[in-house]
Amino acid sequence: MRTSLLPGLADAARRNLARCVHDLALFEVGPTIFPESGDTHHRQHLAGAALFVGHRAEWLKPGAPVDFFDAKQVAVQLLGALGVRAPRFVPFAPGQAPSFVHPGVSASVELARDGASPLSLGFVAELHPRVVRRFGIEVPVFAFELGLDALGETAPAFRASGTPRFPAVTRDISFWIDTGVSAEAQQAAMRVPAEPLLRDIAVLEDFRDPRFAPAGKKGMLWTLTYRADDRTLTDPEVDAAHTRVITALTQSLPIQLR
Repeated sequence: MRTSLLPGLADAARRNLARCVHDLALFEVGPTIFPESGDTHHRQHLAGAALFVGHRAEWLKPGAPVDFFDAKQVAVQLLGALGVRAPRFVPFAPGQAPSFVHPGVSASVELARDGASPLSLGFVAELHPRVVRRFGIEVPVFAFELGLDALGETAPAFRASGTPRFPAVTRDISFWIDTGVSAEAQQAAMRVPAEPLLRDIAVLEDFRDPRFAPAGKKGMLWTLTYRADDRTLTDPEVDAAHTRVITALTQSLPIQLR
């Protein structure tokens, strides 16, 4: 009669860490139970959750520690596979975050609906250090949990596609921006031109060290993936597409390129 999948994942993480497996990405899809109409009726919901500990995988050097944005990116990929292309990540208002998550490193996952209030799908967060210590874990833990039943018929129609035949090309962009401008707003600005070759946008870094960042600013590093369905892209094609995206970003938001 569990109300969340995360305690089981946290316990699995504890067992792995005790056996010197320090880099973990665990997931589960399963039922959860919630009371309705007082304590006399309960309803089962299908949930999906994932938990991340340790470092990212790297080929040539030790990986950087996983963070909130790694968990967020996987949540976006999962929802995208279910047909949800534009989920919103909204920081919790003071006192509204679940008690087991870090109040400053957490966000509600929402789906906008025409003529109705947003549909809450779940959350992405760092689990509260006090909570993970109760599981015998002494390192940061990041996670998400989504109510898959909540999608119902609200998810847009989608169909499976084949594995890409042609390689992708990535370009990075780094800039200073006001700390109050969310990653969601930055990504939306980069999608304004509806660039057909742009296939993915992901955060690599959100840098706020006051020793180096200008006052009131944060340093953002994004990686953008470009691909065509019918050919291998040339460098001039990718450069032109990337320029269009950067131009849209600079016209929409006050950024200082690094």
